[in-house]
Amino acid sequence: MSAASVSSSTGFHLGAYAKPALAAFISALIIFVIGAIPDLGIHAKVAFITFGLAIVGWTLTAINDTYIALAAAIVFSATGIDEPSEFFETLGDPLIWLMFASFIIAAAVKVSGLSERMALFVTRHASSVRQLFIMLTIVLIGTAFLVPSTSGRAALMLPVFLAIRAVMPNDRVAKALSLLFPAVILLSAIASLIGAGAHLITADILLRTGGEYLGFGRWLLMGLPFAIASSFAAMFAILFMFTTRHDRAERLNFAGDALAPRKAWSRSELIVAGVTSALVILWATETAHGVNSTLVAIIGGLILTAPMLNVVSFKSALKEVDWGMLIFMAATLELGEALIESGGAQWLVDNLFSVFQGGIADSPLLSVAMVATFGLLSHLVITSRSSRASVIIPLVIFLATALGFSPTTFAFMTAAATGFCLTLPVSAKPVAMFAKVDGPTYAPRDLLRLSSALLPIHLVLLVVFAFFIWPSLGLEIAQAKPTEAPDAPIWNSQVTTSSELVPFASIINLGPNPYREGKQVDPNQPMTVPPIGTSENEIRPLDTSRDADAERRESLPITQSTETSSDLTDTDTDDEVDNEVDSATEVEASDQDGNEGEDASTSTGASAGAAPPISAPPAQQPVQPPVPTAAPPPTQPPAPPQEDTDEGDEDGDEEGEADD
Repeated sequence: MSAASVSSSTGFHLGAYAKPALAAFISALIIFVIGAIPDLGIHAKVAFITFGLAIVGWTLTAINDTYIALAAAIVFSATGIDEPSEFFETLGDPLIWLMFASFIIAAAVKVSGLSERMALFVTRHASSVRQLFIMLTIVLIGTAFLVPSTSGRAALMLPVFLAIRAVMPNDRVAKALSLLFPAVILLSAIASLIGAGAHLITADILLRTGGEYLGFGRWLLMGLPFAIASSFAAMFAILFMFTTRHDRAERLNFAGDALAPRKAWSRSELIVAGVTSALVILWATETAHGVNSTLVAIIGGLILTAPMLNVVSFKSALKEVDWGMLIFMAATLELGEALIESGGAQWLVDNLFSVFQGGIADSPLLSVAMVATFGLLSHLVITSRSSRASVIIPLVIFLATALGFSPTTFAFMTAAATGFCLTLPVSAKPVAMFAKVDGPTYAPRDLLRLSSALLPIHLVLLVVFAFFIWPSLGLEIAQAKPTEAPDAPIWNSQVTTSSELVPFASIINLGPNPYREGKQVDPNQPMTVPPIGTSENEIRPLDTSRDADAERRESLPITQSTETSSDLTDTDTDDEVDNEVDSATEVEASDQDGNEGEDASTSTGASAGAAPPISAPPAQQPVQPPVPTAAPPPTQPPAPPQEDTDEGDEDGDEEGEADD
């Protein structure tokens, strides 16, 4: 009996167990290899093992990506690599709130029908297949600024695709059109910071590790040119590979109800168009006006969901939020932080420096080509774009640090490279979505054919932009070449907003807030509570450069009232009163400039506490400014005068200490 007949009779399929068996084998190999590294600490080993198992879960299992990321983050907190409070605080990251607000805005755009109007407007002005593809590419690039995910943009454009495909002259053009939509949607996402969740992950990891702050405007400046170049390269490749010259020049007839032009703009369309245009302008000019981009996005979302405008209800908009994506982003921030705080990042930087120093480190072209190729091929292993960013971006930053290249340039280049995911139907959700539509569409072999042509084109584009375009925009490749292994980046949990690098500006200026300004302290300084009796009530940093006793003496109040002396006389013991009078008499006898009252009052106030008076060398005694006021009359008879000598002072101090 053959193996095939056994398989069919028993229902046992080896293929069903291949992936789980491979995942178990690779997981065991990761644990064994990392656990056997002798110079790696226990915390770093746990971080690397968890990191590797997360990659196995994302690539070889059907477990939800967010579940895996959340489990990895819990491991880091449970083992003490990271504090639980820091993990919980990641949900409050401003970039996560920016993504949340972007989903709300996208819900309003979807309900209003603005995107369909834009697409149908340009298509009706196309007279040939070539013009149609060019105009659709422009429209699809523009949607990257309206919808914060590639799958959301694909779902938004799917009805437009079906309406346009119905009037295509033949199946060849219909297939090319079905390839155009997912290709441009995926490749044009790099134009906008909110074009994909992977971009926000990249920007946040880069900022927290000491890299450049890539705000919306900065990302737009560097990403839009690459998005235009890569999208149009894909468009022309699709046209010339899947259509004939006659197809490209054929005239189009857009008759039919599905493509009928709308006569007038609706109220909702006008509101959404105005608000989104204002948001894009404010995001792009954040460095000029100083208003935080996340705050701008939240305000825009509240305006579009306002009940009086009746565009979309806030409850309905919340249903469009991809909560799994937000939790995934918060959890994956822990991956980079755990590698740094466990010491694994420093170990990785040291070993990368020793391996590549004198090799690819001496060739920027080879280094850029290697990183770009790695990013372009990563979709074959990790299908989720956000997961690719969570895994690759920290490693690329460590590699750039070790080799003396700009981490910002390498991270942004990697974000652009990981956006290429057209090889397989499972490589990206938009690819799978347009592959499953009824009617003429593409097959897996068509994707392989297209990817084999576009991958080298994108590799060349990445190298050209890295060496010529981005440096002209202020993004250099090389930094100072290290002569020894540099320090790994430090994870900065305090840098969570762009206000660290962009001056904060309020929308409505109510003047200075003394309560907020009084609480602004240096987070790097240890905190202490000021001595009782000072006029400062807020917590202030401890000045470690000064003598503690001198600071305490200077902080004591200077009083001129006789009530303090009388109260002390009634409450203190007889021994304390004698010491107090002796001290006051010594100061009065030693005063040469006529300010006996000031010194007597000061010494009385200094001895009012439970602790004995603090003595210090004469050179360190604080000099009080003279106050021209008369000394209060003593409440007790003065003690017999004593000689003002050093020996007398020492004897008096010793007697006071013995009495106390």
